[in-house]
Amino acid sequence: MRDILFRGKRLGDGEWIEGQLFIDDKKEKHEILIGFVNYRISWEVDPGTVGQYTGLTDKDGKKIFEGDIVNCYTFTGMNDYRRGVVHWNEMFCGWYGKESCSLLCGLGEIYEVIGNIHDNPELLRGDGHD
Repeated sequence: MRDILFRGKRLGDGEWIEGQLFIDDKKEKHEILIGFVNYRISWEVDPGTVGQYTGLTDKDGKKIFEGDIVNCYTFTGMNDYRRGVVHWNEMFCGWYGKESCSLLCGLGEIYEVIGNIHDNPELLRGDGHD
């Protein structure tokens, strides 16, 4: 069974938080909720930073979220890789690495989260791997 999990950057301090997504259309705000047995805690987050968990982890066990920048290492070794931004592809109903990575479905490629588009956009420029 796959976790339905989201993350977003809290308004105010910009810290990342993971939990359930709640969208209040009337107040036009997005919140990440963390549920506890007797109460809930929620934080308002920047809607532009919200990304869904893919259900996958990288080579180090780090969760892969929509908006993450990943290196996709091939069968030939850790020196041969492509870099991409993780996004949902409606046509193929799967998680892909935009720009160059194949479907994130465990076909032998090894993935490494190296950052995300919000904190590390420079990782997508000029290294010959984007």
